[in-house]
Amino acid sequence: MGLGTGNPDLAGWRGLLPAVCVLLIGLSFLAGLAASPKEWRGQLALVFSPKATAAEIVTAVAAMDARLVRSGGLGNLVVVSFDRETSYADLRRHGAWLALDPVLLGACSLLTAEPSPEG
Repeated sequence: MGLGTGNPDLAGWRGLLPAVCVLLIGLSFLAGLAASPKEWRGQLALVFSPKATAAEIVTAVAAMDARLVRSGGLGNLVVVSFDRETSYADLRRHGAWLALDPVLLGACSLLTAEPSPEG
């Protein structure tokens, strides 16, 4: 069965699929830009590689002179606090893929600060 046969409404939608994908990717990019923090001091939600271990993330946060506030529901998401201004290049150099405002994105709902069983 070729593209020209069958339900003509379905064939028309297939032609729009690439445009819809480009639109969704573009909107996602713009939403990410809008959600990126405007101030590089204070708390930031940092996204690291999905393959990064907890030890690697803690080491990277310490190398950035930041304080770990809490870890996220996802293993590669943490909220950190900076006492000094920092740049996106510095964050990338230490392994952060993305820096976001945790309040603006509602990342607090994704974050679960589980108390440790020891204390």
